[in-house]
Amino acid sequence: MKILLVYRSSEKGGKSIEGLFERFLVEQKSDFQFVRWEYDRTKSIFSNMLSLRRQQVDIWHITGDIYYMALGLVGKKVLLTIHDFGAYKGLNYWKRWIFKRVWILWPLRIANTVTVVSAYTRDEILKLAGSIFSDKIKVVYNAFNPLYSGPPGPFNSNRPRIMQVGTAPHKNLETLICAVSEMDCVLCIIGALTDTQRSSLRDKYITYESYQDLTEDEVREQYALADMVVFSSLHEGFGLPVIEAQAMGRPLITTRLTSLPEVAGSGAHYVDDPLDVEELRLAINKIIVEEVYRNNLIDEGYKNVSRFTWPIMRETYYHVYKNILST
Repeated sequence: MKILLVYRSSEKGGKSIEGLFERFLVEQKSDFQFVRWEYDRTKSIFSNMLSLRRQQVDIWHITGDIYYMALGLVGKKVLLTIHDFGAYKGLNYWKRWIFKRVWILWPLRIANTVTVVSAYTRDEILKLAGSIFSDKIKVVYNAFNPLYSGPPGPFNSNRPRIMQVGTAPHKNLETLICAVSEMDCVLCIIGALTDTQRSSLRDKYITYESYQDLTEDEVREQYALADMVVFSSLHEGFGLPVIEAQAMGRPLITTRLTSLPEVAGSGAHYVDDPLDVEELRLAINKIIVEEVYRNNLIDEGYKNVSRFTWPIMRETYYHVYKNILST
């Protein structure tokens, strides 16, 4: 069985989607052969669709983002993995109309099976596209990279190092900046900062470090150095930093929005309103001063990540591939 992993262009930035599936290429199995195909941004959409269709494989697995590529695969065995609809929420009426059809409805009709990374994402699809597609959709949780594992380590309650992953608007960095503005801490930010974000950090006299384009090993090192992780995102289809932080034994603060409670389980402190600066400040202080509570979050986090291991994700996808070929 030959399976093509279809990736968005690497020039688009970000490797979170690709990293989830790269292990299939590394761990080739006797009855599964995995190959990769990447969207070429120097060519037209039509040229990319033609190139994709010509691939001699049994299953075309569109791993994320470029869902519209399914439009060139009518009559083929297609698996579509949908992560979230964050981009859809900010569009105007006409762009929403186009997005709904080209990215969602038409690809859903063509795909044999659709995997989603959370029950939240599944429910969002059904709201958008209708229950007619419910039999096609299967929840397959993301797995954390086994590289992200480690002991809790000592906690610096005098000057904690607080880690934030992501700087896009929905990652809600500005609220965190305001929340720590009067704290003696070091803010570690993973992601490219805008000029506005840098100005806000300077204006509030916050000690911070920022990193971008890190390798997996380098990101792991930052988790290991952190005393806590804050991931007060406004919307996520899954939220990999949640389980990465838990697997690394770091106390986690996140929100009750979208997929995050489903993924974080009982291994996180939740803020009800991620835009409430004072609520977030109190949450950070609680983790700093309450050692028993902090250690309980860490223990619950370790238990929670057992739901998101690579063997579980791998075997579930093997089962999905076999079902597609048998239909």
